[in-house]
Amino acid sequence: MEKSYEEYLKEQGLKPDTVSRHQGYIRYFLCWAADNSLLIKEITHSHIQDFADGLQREGRSIRQVNSVLLALRYYFRFLGKESLAEAARRKPEGHTGQHKPMGQKHKFSAALLLELRSFEHYLQEQQQSPSHNTIRQHKNYAGLFLEWLAAESLSLKQVSHAEMLDYADKLKEEGHSINYINRQFLALRYYFEHLQKAGLASHNPAAGIRLKGGLRSIPQGLLSKEELNHLYESYAVKDERSHRNKVILSLLIFQGLANEDLHKLEARHIKLKEGKIHVPAGKQTNSRILKLEAEQIMELFEYIHVTRSKILAGRTSAERSGRKPKAYKEADTIRQLFISMNGCENFKTSLYHLNEALRKINPKLKNAVQIRQSVITEWLKEKDLRTVQYMAGHRYVSSTERYQTNNLEDLKEALSKHHPRN
Repeated sequence: MEKSYEEYLKEQGLKPDTVSRHQGYIRYFLCWAADNSLLIKEITHSHIQDFADGLQREGRSIRQVNSVLLALRYYFRFLGKESLAEAARRKPEGHTGQHKPMGQKHKFSAALLLELRSFEHYLQEQQQSPSHNTIRQHKNYAGLFLEWLAAESLSLKQVSHAEMLDYADKLKEEGHSINYINRQFLALRYYFEHLQKAGLASHNPAAGIRLKGGLRSIPQGLLSKEELNHLYESYAVKDERSHRNKVILSLLIFQGLANEDLHKLEARHIKLKEGKIHVPAGKQTNSRILKLEAEQIMELFEYIHVTRSKILAGRTSAERSGRKPKAYKEADTIRQLFISMNGCENFKTSLYHLNEALRKINPKLKNAVQIRQSVITEWLKEKDLRTVQYMAGHRYVSSTERYQTNNLEDLKEALSKHHPRN
């Protein structure tokens, strides 16, 4: 896609350095869209406005913002979305949206500033310390929240998910965008994490709350540890296909891998002598090294050295049904650990058939995502938050916090109180 976009820009007569700059702007925009869980087909005029407002809040000049908007106009015309291209018009000089101009400080009381100082130190001490502007913004957002608590005669100990949702409602009533509210809640997740570290809070009431025209989705219909084990034990191995699927199932249940992880795995990532597996980083996950269970080691050894070789040797058989690749690679050039029975490196259809077989064992099962969510929830009952964050590959601890049992129950209760939302 990007190469085609590059060719499109060159056809428009843009200079090489301008083409490169436009591509960089579009990559930044696509990262922003991904962070906000937006697909390109879901982008609207208001999203573009929010993106532009966000650039200004980051301290970008009007000239810089307009350069980015120009790149967006070219990009949406390239995609054939003329209405969105028109939405990415230049911002008038001096436009700052609904929020305070850069550099204008919030006026907090001396006592509140003193309370926020420890939060500032906490942010500075993080392993991946945020930028100066981000720390300032997080501190300001925490200060605004504490002012609201005081106005509502609430103490920090009284704050639950319900109060957090009330605060979100208050921000929406003031006309703030969803993105602005989500930035506030990101800061508040850090703030309550700081309070937890200091022993001043027992849980993080901001965990798991992310607005997307509503609330962040909550894991539901989770499988218990017993149900997960029953799935694994009940899935019978009859041939090469079912043996491959059994190995895949073990990685879903014991290591909580996602579909993307399964597609990235290579035989070299399995360390049988060490009893460990190296899971490569994904688009939204960190790499990690996880322990293999005893029953997995023999299964993986047999799969890698016997079953996988048989699948590769028999992949050109005309008797095998299903989608076949346009051209077959040499067997020794295929690095991917799991492949379809016909040698395709994309084995989504195989996973679909595995899900169908597992539903016959437990009709409650939906998909591999549900298995992963269930596994993470079970881990949190036995392990500490940071350990589970690492095992799950989550980049942000807030992603892990949403699976904590007390947070799930509180959030479900709050949802029933506040749903539906506009």
